[in-house]
Amino acid sequence: MAGCLAEYIAAVSEAYGKKSGGDRKVILVGHSMGGLASLYAAQNDRVRDRVGGLVTFDTPYLGSPFGNTAVAKVWQQVRLNSESCTITNDAMLRIAAPTLVGPLAGAIAELKFDENALDGLIEGTMTPALAVYLGVATLTAGCGHIKVTEHGPALDHAAAALKQYLGRLAPGTTVRDLTPVTAGGEVAPGWSVVDDTNAGGVDCSYNIASPVAKKGDIYFCSPSAAMADARWVETGRASMLCLSDPMSRRVVRYRMEGATGGAASPTGPAEHSGTPAPLRLDLDNGAKCRIRNGGSWGVQEENPDLVGFHSCDGGLVVWAGRSSRTGINQSGKSWTVRTGKETGGLTTREVRVAYYVATA
Repeated sequence: MAGCLAEYIAAVSEAYGKKSGGDRKVILVGHSMGGLASLYAAQNDRVRDRVGGLVTFDTPYLGSPFGNTAVAKVWQQVRLNSESCTITNDAMLRIAAPTLVGPLAGAIAELKFDENALDGLIEGTMTPALAVYLGVATLTAGCGHIKVTEHGPALDHAAAALKQYLGRLAPGTTVRDLTPVTAGGEVAPGWSVVDDTNAGGVDCSYNIASPVAKKGDIYFCSPSAAMADARWVETGRASMLCLSDPMSRRVVRYRMEGATGGAASPTGPAEHSGTPAPLRLDLDNGAKCRIRNGGSWGVQEENPDLVGFHSCDGGLVVWAGRSSRTGINQSGKSWTVRTGKETGGLTTREVRVAYYVATA
């Protein structure tokens, strides 16, 4: 059985790996003997590196005292699995109490019941006491061997284990740089350029470094309406190159024509300060977000103390406290953000890819 299961695991891993481009890891969930089969299959050399975790329900890792006996067929229906559904002699005696007379008789009867039931378990025989135990367990147990996969606490434990496995397997947030301009001030290979058609210019003379760049002479310019938060000086031309749309492979050329029309050029190196924030975020739900660049943003009605940091597809916004430098929780391997519209609740999302800007 384990060999056949290993072949199936390999097939599933290969199929989903090709379909989604994932890491081909498979998490196994088994019940009873299925847990043993999964354990042995996971040790198969063919799939050893493809199994990301194993969760089992009521698997007899130490063996079964019943084997393939007639008692097992009944007992497996009522096998107890957690403290919340343990059946004790108290439950059994409440049913048998009408037949007992006096405390001594009750104690003796309890011992005899235990002895008789234990003999039945050892010998694989359905003794009267064992029949009573099984009957009481059948009536009072909430998570027998078959029902354990429907038992709330057991499912909660399994879900927690699955989350831990997924957390370990998650690749975490990937950090990348968008590099549309070379160190020589030219448009980098793979990128295109278009000329700005607006009549007004932008002012880059303050020498403020781009808030989405970690280093280098990449500038922040004004006004914010021009989306001028990532600009490079274009060599050999009186112009600046701006990455206005980080979802594209295109930069915009702004002419530097003096104060009356065009951009005012930087007068010195870009002055970096503070913590840079990603220009673009790709979230686990497929949404893409661009960093906020000035303008008037609304308020999150249910969380009025939060402010918007990124605007995302579908009218969503990345919200965080005013004291946050980037709006992103970067404490774990996978960065997270809180997203939502101005009305309604917020949802925590993982950041799959975070894009800064750099010079090629």
